[in-house]
Parts: sequence; structure tokens; C-alpha cells
Amino acid sequence: MVTPEEVIGDGAVALLARFRPAAMFDLGRSAWLLSFAQQHLRECRHYQLLFYDDLFDVIAEGVEVAPGGLHRGP
Repeated sequence: MVTPEEVIGDGAVALLARFRPAAMFDLGRSAWLLSFAQQHLRECRHYQLLFYDDLFDVIAEGVEVAPGGLHRGP
């Protein structure tokens, strides 16, 4: 889910202020993640990635970070 900067909630802003300059957070098994059908999401976690103008909410089993461009799996 992509949230534009105009509607990013206080929770994300508070995380960024507390952990600056970090811009990616592992929110674990958040209420937002649990609001989805869990049949295929048992191993997944809720990640938030904050960019200049957008907040990305991501459901994934994990996140790997490395220098360079975006890599979408094997």
C-alpha cells in the first residue's frame, strides 16, 4: 500500500523522528497485517519504508537491503 505524504499518520512520523535517519521499520505482526486473511501470511511481517514523498506498507517474509538498484528475487 502506498500512502502519499499528505496523509501519512502520526505513527510513522513518530517512528522516523525517534529513529532518524532510518526509513525502514519492521512492525512485526501488526494490527494492519492481521486485518488481512492469514491463510498465506503466517510467515509474513509488516514493513514500512518511508521515502521523501511516500510511505510504503509492505507485507513480506523478509527484506534484504544492499547497495544498488531494486532487485526482485531470483
